[in-house]
Amino acid sequence: MIFERVSKCAAAILVAGFGLGTFASAAAADQLDEIKARGTLICGTIGTVPVFNFQDPATRKIIGYDIDMCDEVAKELGVTPEIKVISASARIPEVNQGRIDIIAGALAWSPERAEQVDYSYTYLINTAYFAVRVDSGIEHLKELYGKRTATIGTSTSARVVRDNHPEIRLVTFEELPQAYLALSQAKVESVVNSESMLAPVIQRSVGTPDELKLLKNEPVFSEAFGLGVRQGETALLDAVNAALVKMEEDGRLDTIFDRWFGKDSEFKMEREFKVEKIVDGQKVYEY
Repeated sequence: MIFERVSKCAAAILVAGFGLGTFASAAAADQLDEIKARGTLICGTIGTVPVFNFQDPATRKIIGYDIDMCDEVAKELGVTPEIKVISASARIPEVNQGRIDIIAGALAWSPERAEQVDYSYTYLINTAYFAVRVDSGIEHLKELYGKRTATIGTSTSARVVRDNHPEIRLVTFEELPQAYLALSQAKVESVVNSESMLAPVIQRSVGTPDELKLLKNEPVFSEAFGLGVRQGETALLDAVNAALVKMEEDGRLDTIFDRWFGKDSEFKMEREFKVEKIVDGQKVYEY
């Protein structure tokens, strides 16, 4: 009787253990398989960063460089792109909690972020500068020492300025438009960010009382941008990288770059990067 009861208990434990093992296996299912089964690639983006991701005033749709990247990667995966607008600070938590599949939201590489998410190959390299009002008379970076500079609190710009130019009084905001507004209202003396993000604002300011310029003679740092994927999702990361490589090989990346930054845009920037693995995605300039 005792042996029979023990055997029944053991059988129950085995069944329960098998069920738990099956559940754990399902919970750890490959994300790429889930995306293909669902039929959509959920791309998290900010939606307020001109050229990268912003609202088309005519259609109210979110468009931009990041959105085109999401569209093309989804096409290579054989699924439909789905854009989810999130805040800059929510990008990494959202992908790690599985509420988005990839970050397509101007995610510049940094050592801290690289410990939290896996980066795709480079899909843009950009240089950051300080932007000041033309009427400020400021010509050099060190003239900003003791003055206020605005940027996004979670940005690479904020960290680099804190680490390398502690004499600058950093004022941080949640979104870039707030930083630009602070500069136009003379609440700060400069804004620091990548050229691609600053370029549209600089362009729109030409001829206005709030006209801005970049301190082009003194770049702050260069940074690589990648699409962010939850750590450990090797199959998804490999598929995203393969899509980027194919886009470079067949010319689609050139077309997208030219549309938003290059010869077909108002900025006429030249593409000076290749699709390749990000090893050390930052170069900080010293003066």
